[in-house]
Amino acid sequence: MTELKLGKPPVVESWIAFDFEPSPNKVEWNGELANKLADSLSDRFPQKEDRWRTEFSIEILKAGQQPVSKKTKNIFDSVRIQNEESTRIFQIADDRIVCNQLKADGDWPGFDNLLDESLDLLTQYSQFFCPSGIKCAELHYVDIVEIPPPENDVSAQDEVVELDDYFELVRELPQTPFGLIASYKTEYVVICPQDKEPLVISLQTIPPPPEKNAIRIRLDWNKKCRKIDFSSHDTIREGLQKNHSFMAECFRASFTDKALELFEPEDSG
Repeated sequence: MTELKLGKPPVVESWIAFDFEPSPNKVEWNGELANKLADSLSDRFPQKEDRWRTEFSIEILKAGQQPVSKKTKNIFDSVRIQNEESTRIFQIADDRIVCNQLKADGDWPGFDNLLDESLDLLTQYSQFFCPSGIKCAELHYVDIVEIPPPENDVSAQDEVVELDDYFELVRELPQTPFGLIASYKTEYVVICPQDKEPLVISLQTIPPPPEKNAIRIRLDWNKKCRKIDFSSHDTIREGLQKNHSFMAECFRASFTDKALELFEPEDSG
C-alpha cells in the first residue's frame, strides 16, 4: 500500500504506552521512587506534576439510613513531566508509562519521532524499576477534523452538511421521521487480521471554537499490542510499526476523497 502523505494531517495528539509485569522484588508504589526517575529527566522534561487519587469506603449502618463515607485517604497515582512547550509528555505510573506527543505550530513530528522517544524512555524506566517484562503496548491517536460550511451561498446556514460525504464510518439517519442530527457519537471495535487484537475507533462531534463556523469531529484510535515480541528494542519497534501501518490503512479507508482533500494530500511520487 502506498504511504499517504498529508500536508495538513488532522492528528493533534498521539501516545505510546507500556504496561509491565512487576519485578518479584518490587517495593510498594510511591511518589518518592517515581519522582527520582522524573528528576533524572528534568533536562528534557522540566515541568513536573504529581497526581493523586482519593480512595474511600461507604458504610451503611442500618437499612433505610443514609450511607456514611469512611476511611478517606489520598494515594499517589502518577507523576507527569513535560517539556517547556508542552508538546512532549511522559507519565510514570504504577507498572505503566505513557509517552505523549502533541501537535504544535508547524508540522506534525510524525510516528517515528514518537517511537524513538518512547523506546528511549522505556529504557530509562526499565533500568530504574527493573520490571520482569512488558505485558502490553498501546498505540493511540486523536484526530480533529473540521468540516467547513457550504460555500458561496447566502443561505448556507440552512443547508445540511452530510457527514457520510466525508466519513465512510458514518451512516446518516433519514430526515423523515428523525429530522436533523444535532450531534453524533459512535464506536467500532474491529479485529486486526495480523494479530487478532482489537482496534477501537470512536467518532463524535465536538463544539467548534467560537470564531469558527464549522462542524468539528473528534476521532480516537486505540490499538492494544499484546502479541508483539517484547524481547528487544528492535522487535518492539518492528511490532509497533506493523500495528501503526494497520492503523494508517484503516485511517485512509475511513475517509472519502472529499474529506482527504481537507488534509492536503501530497504526491508521493
